Amino acid sequence: MKGLERLLNAVLLTGVLILVGLGAWVMVNQARIYGEIKTRVEAEASKAIGLPVEVGSVSGLVWKNLSVKDLKIRAHDGKDAPVFVYVPSVQARYSVPEVLRLGSKPIEIVVERPTVSLARDAAGNFNVRPRPQPSQEPAELPKLPALHVVVKDGAIDWLDEFQATSSQVVQFRRRIPLDKADVTIRKNQARYIADLTDATGRIHLEGDHDLDRGRGRASLRAAALDLPEWVAYGAPSDDYRVAQGKADAVAAVSYEAEDPSKLKVDGQVWLRDVQLDHKDLLVPLDVQLANAAFDLESVELRELAAFVAGNRIGGTGKVDIRDPKNPKVDLTFDVTDVDLASLMPIVPDLVSFGISGRASAVARVTGSSLDPYVDIDATLAEATAIKQRLGPGRAKIKFHHMRADVPEVDIAVHGGKITGAFWFDLDPNAPRAGGRAEFAGVQLGPAAAPYLAR
Repeated sequence: MKGLERLLNAVLLTGVLILVGLGAWVMVNQARIYGEIKTRVEAEASKAIGLPVEVGSVSGLVWKNLSVKDLKIRAHDGKDAPVFVYVPSVQARYSVPEVLRLGSKPIEIVVERPTVSLARDAAGNFNVRPRPQPSQEPAELPKLPALHVVVKDGAIDWLDEFQATSSQVVQFRRRIPLDKADVTIRKNQARYIADLTDATGRIHLEGDHDLDRGRGRASLRAAALDLPEWVAYGAPSDDYRVAQGKADAVAAVSYEAEDPSKLKVDGQVWLRDVQLDHKDLLVPLDVQLANAAFDLESVELRELAAFVAGNRIGGTGKVDIRDPKNPKVDLTFDVTDVDLASLMPIVPDLVSFGISGRASAVARVTGSSLDPYVDIDATLAEATAIKQRLGPGRAKIKFHHMRADVPEVDIAVHGGKITGAFWFDLDPNAPRAGGRAEFAGVQLGPAAAPYLAR
């Protein structure tokens, strides 16, 4: 027994000496070991993403925890390429069994204060230009150990100098704080969540991604987005300006990398308290509420409650966007109980006609957005115009390509009625008009009295 005990003691002592020696060797050679780790990380990461990767320093315990300082990813291979991603500190907390996937606890990676800098120049070129990858069959992704990545206090910087058709936008610069991001990877299945907040609103993003099959789903919620700034940037125009308003949105995306046809996008947008100024309107359009649903093929206007000069406008309909250069529209708008006198600030030329009274109308807009058809059914409760009391009455009006047709008019006046049809060529260089009118049962005395009175 004593011989066996001596043998066990010798084995234990030898093991201790080996561990001590290994530890001493690591301590003596840690600078070289960390240098090799740094070089390997830079080379492998750069090869994987097609962009230059630089690591400032590596420290920590090789078999337990490692810390990377001043991680930089350059935007391209060119000389003096700007930094695309900068991370002051990345900490990996693990143990060797976890790396070998023997432990159940995920490796934790903490990314602190990362900054992503994206830019687009006036010609529409992005600052990030990865090197082309050699054409070959993609290698099978290795099975990754369980990972938990936490991003703290990050930011996304976006600079856009692309010149749109509008003269309003010259340069758009925005820093969007990344409040938090959390990514968990188990059995090559990734789940993620992120929150971004700045003065223009709040965005929440979450989803999952299959690393082996390249497919996944994502959902987005945006709240209280500042509409004037984002419309001026995303849809600039010299014809209109959004003076105020907020937007909320939800969206869902599903995709498969190997089959782009399976991409699906759908969502909804809510607008509230929007004021729209248009060069052809002398008073603003106030949108109290609007709700639209969308996917890759269409946008459906589900609800509209807007006001012009105190008159309410409602609307519903659909826009087919399968041809983005020429969408097809089918929209219906209704204007109920309009105070005709309130329209005078909008159309000052009508002031001389002395128009007042109440009216309603339903308008349908169909066809190509570049060349739409507009059909209006108007009803007149009662009105005064050119010193005549009119109503009730109705009219059908059609607009298309600089021409207005009024195929049907029927208005009561002084015990009788006026019926007829008219047309107007709205070409500003050669305006023309024509039509016919029939009078039946109109009392000429009362009709002529306003013009004969002294």
